[in-house]
Amino acid sequence: MRVHVRRKANGSNSCWSLGGSVLSTAITLFAVIAEARGDVRLPAIFSHNMVLQQNRDVPVWGWAAPGEKVMVSFAGHRASATADQSGRWATRLPVPAADGIPGTLVVQGNNQIVRNNAVAGEVWLCSGQSNMQVSLGGVTGGKEATAAAKLPMLRLFQVRMSAAAEPRQDLEGAWAVCSPETAGGFSAVGFFLGRRLHQDLKVPVGVIDSTSGGTAVEAWISRHTLDSDPAMKRLVRPDPEFFKILDQYDRDRAQWEQARAENRRPMPPDPNSPFRGWGYPTSIFYNAMIAPLAPYAIQGAAWYQGEARTGRPEQYAHELSTLIGDWRLAWGSPFTFLVVQLPNIKPTWNWPITREQQQQVARTVSRVGLVVTIDVGGSGDLHPPDKRPVGERLALTAEAMVYGRNVVCSGPVFDTMKLEGNNVRLHFKCTSGGLVARGGGDVNGFSIAGADRKFVPPKAVIEGDTVVVSDKGIARPAAVRYAFEDDPVCNLFNGAGLPACPFRTDDWPLGGSSQ
Repeated sequence: MRVHVRRKANGSNSCWSLGGSVLSTAITLFAVIAEARGDVRLPAIFSHNMVLQQNRDVPVWGWAAPGEKVMVSFAGHRASATADQSGRWATRLPVPAADGIPGTLVVQGNNQIVRNNAVAGEVWLCSGQSNMQVSLGGVTGGKEATAAAKLPMLRLFQVRMSAAAEPRQDLEGAWAVCSPETAGGFSAVGFFLGRRLHQDLKVPVGVIDSTSGGTAVEAWISRHTLDSDPAMKRLVRPDPEFFKILDQYDRDRAQWEQARAENRRPMPPDPNSPFRGWGYPTSIFYNAMIAPLAPYAIQGAAWYQGEARTGRPEQYAHELSTLIGDWRLAWGSPFTFLVVQLPNIKPTWNWPITREQQQQVARTVSRVGLVVTIDVGGSGDLHPPDKRPVGERLALTAEAMVYGRNVVCSGPVFDTMKLEGNNVRLHFKCTSGGLVARGGGDVNGFSIAGADRKFVPPKAVIEGDTVVVSDKGIARPAAVRYAFEDDPVCNLFNGAGLPACPFRTDDWPLGGSSQ
């Protein structure tokens, strides 16, 4: 095992850097002293103000002297464990249904640990790259939402950005009660997801924000899984490149943390950077920001990523499916996984294919939901500022998939097509309230082609739960596409105000472009 350790100076404070992540000397020394004394310890995720997943036997774990007996209690329920030869202990603690009454988690070994203001509720993990990471204070309506964020039963855990060469046992972060003082620097999407769930379910909700901008999907997958998959193994970087990436990440992280502290959105990646498109690969964020969280009990995860993968979009469905399986294995649970489909953006390259790959994962992998955001992009902004619809659509999808609530969580989804002379009738699912052209007028966003594969904008008419498209110059249509461009002008919605999912009826090679 190669360990990358160096001494760094930061003003008057010294700190250790291991695999690209900074840990304070004081924290390190405290852990060493506690271990020498044999004190029972807990990972950072079990802090004051935590939310424990309700109605479940939740994993609780930590460290103690080998052979030390440990008792854990919460809300009248108890569980015990004995530390193994390495000093690791783990147990499962029954957590009752949420009642909104704060309690105390007590861990008793040779010493006692008390964690106050803990509640039973629903826990969700939010992860991905910059559009999941961007903070509440820097988005549309974020300042107003921050000022009004007096929500004592919404709890926020922000994992400090970090990277590591090997899986870590712990991370930096702590649960915070949602307030105007704590919400502004938290993930905007995560905040809106948690707030909506809290308001609708009327139970405490905990949201974990584990995000880092500019990251590729393989950076969030364990090295074991990457090495076990021939299609993914080739993405693993050799050591010299790997540690250069960790050094670059140390510099980039400072810029991200400053942007968060100032409640502003981050700048796009430097187009001249040699790391652009690499997305910090090879498990470094899994090691530092995911592995230490597992198996903390969660109800599900929300994932907003893909911008860093549009250079090779045809592989994204496999990569994302691999990540989902990897995380479920780490947690030992087939938890619900929600995917945010990429929004619209001015012409780049391959975003329609990436969106198609994201939809494929939702169709083929169990308990995966897709949230369509084709209407809320910033067009020319890599970080579109309107994050409230994204978070609230995630919440609606969770309510329908997980909590059995009778809510509309999806816009129109293409089902089948039927030729009627030179017309094509497109049938849709999820048409609650009927199909509508938002803003009135013509239906926009469709294109049609004959056997020559040349797409033109057709006439499109809504008829009930179908759309009929046609063009006088195409006697026998062969294919129809909707919103299948980087930055489409499209306006098909259902009566619940949710946008239709982009689609195409053909499987023709795209030749590196959406057309």
